[in-house]
Amino acid sequence: MIRVCTGKEKKAIDRYAIETLQVPSLSLMERAAMAVAREVKKEAPKSVICVCGSGNNGGDGIAVARLLRNEGIDAEAIMIGRIDAATPEVLVQWEQAKECEVNLYAELAGREIADFLSSYDLIVDAVFGIGLSREVNGSYAAWIEAMDAAGAPVIAVDIPSGIDAATGKVLGCAVHAKKTVTFGTSLIGLTVYPGCLYAGQIVVEDIFPEEAMQTVRSQVYAASEEDFAWLPKRKAYSNKGTYGRVLVVAGSKESAGCAYLAAKAAYRMGAGLVKVLTHEVNRTIVGTLVPEALLSVYDDQAEAASLRSAFAWADAIVIGPGIGKTNFAAKLLTLALLEKKPTVVDADAIHLLKERQEGIPANVILTPHVKEMADFLGISVREVAEDVRGVCERTAAENAGILVLKDARTFVSDTEMVYINTSGNDGMATGGSGDVLAGMIGGLLAQKAEPMKAACLGVYLHGLAGDAAAKKRSRYAMLAGDLIDGIGDVLLQKGIQ
Repeated sequence: MIRVCTGKEKKAIDRYAIETLQVPSLSLMERAAMAVAREVKKEAPKSVICVCGSGNNGGDGIAVARLLRNEGIDAEAIMIGRIDAATPEVLVQWEQAKECEVNLYAELAGREIADFLSSYDLIVDAVFGIGLSREVNGSYAAWIEAMDAAGAPVIAVDIPSGIDAATGKVLGCAVHAKKTVTFGTSLIGLTVYPGCLYAGQIVVEDIFPEEAMQTVRSQVYAASEEDFAWLPKRKAYSNKGTYGRVLVVAGSKESAGCAYLAAKAAYRMGAGLVKVLTHEVNRTIVGTLVPEALLSVYDDQAEAASLRSAFAWADAIVIGPGIGKTNFAAKLLTLALLEKKPTVVDADAIHLLKERQEGIPANVILTPHVKEMADFLGISVREVAEDVRGVCERTAAENAGILVLKDARTFVSDTEMVYINTSGNDGMATGGSGDVLAGMIGGLLAQKAEPMKAACLGVYLHGLAGDAAAKKRSRYAMLAGDLIDGIGDVLLQKGIQ
């Protein structure tokens, strides 16, 4: 995983480097500009315009124009902010650019913005940096909209202008960049929706001293390929008992597919044994679709306590998909929680847990989507959707267990950190995808993966499996079962046998 931060946190890094470590601000600006210039040159442009604000982000842009000009590239810069409001660093860069004979514009002298931009084949967006916190309007909005409509590729400095660095929200309007060059560490606003849709390819350049980077106290991380290190190791000398036993409590008289999806996903994730506890009407369906699974069934007259041995058998439990919201289902949840084993609580069991009014117990990984989270907390869907990260972080901090809040960007949190998943696609917005995820996490738990790592890796690999499935089926034609097949595809692609 890689650390991501807010704009305020990155400003604190910058301030520490300058004030405590005595790194000149202009030196940091030069490093940033060199990094952006390198990325610009990869696009092999014939002409470049750096559109600059009056803050230090604009200073970066002016320096980029100078560096490119010194290498023989036709690069110019325009200051769209007030030159008399520019920072001292920007004024220094302006004078240096003049000395290097860079064409600089402080106004358009009657030309239309669109006409002006049309004469360049690459735009460097250096208007607003990470400090933007209010809606963009007036002439700034006109420039941003014109850059967005120009047709030329845009490379953004630190963050596309108009995006909130902490939340990813669009503050009125924003630039769609082909590439964003950011510094030190990536930003939450570049990682989550809708900001990630504007960022394009994200390039993180190291320009700060390590001591300054260590001042970041943020415990927010984004998924990365390094997370495969959390995958439980296989042993040449082993047997099915080595890799744990998962009990999948799923399905009812009205639902069978969820039990199949969760059970098969647990097996595909490496579990040694999987047992399905479900209504007897599902015996043939589950036995046919997952012949590898053990079965424990109940009928309408069953006493929940008679099934206690199934819960005692397990190393990890997955409960909830399709079990219904009956009193009997509630008793099954009680049996699961009494075991105090690593347990994934999903779907219907989330509602049943809410009725118990005890929050998220220790050893539990709760996996709601946005509506289930809203119902669990007794708030509106809109309140959750507008602050998915905040709701996840606060709810986890107030409880003993782990929360996996599923959305287009899924968040995982415990009392110490927040993990943002960046894999997956809209083809996964189909019935049964959550059942697959629950089974995958359960499979990892059975293999003794640490619960937080199991939740994070499960979410990341689930998304990657969705991406693999999309390549085979297309996002339109994907089914939840395709994600299960995608698990093996992804592991092999990563060289994991």
